[in-house]
Amino acid sequence: MQFKRIKILMLVLFVLLDIFLFNWWRAGQTTNEQVADANADIIAEMKKQNIVLPTFSRSVQYNSYIAV
Repeated sequence: MQFKRIKILMLVLFVLLDIFLFNWWRAGQTTNEQVADANADIIAEMKKQNIVLPTFSRSVQYNSYIAV
């Protein structure tokens, strides 16, 4: 019978399935990159180019209005 041939075929399919699942698992992983360093670089570059942003007020100003 062809048990040896079926056994080799199943072994090859199992290895291919393992490789596929391992690559799929690796593709789903996220990298732990620090975004704070990028923000610090942007702020340092803005200071080098003398770019000044306006300071925004954190207080809430209420204006009176007439509702009809």
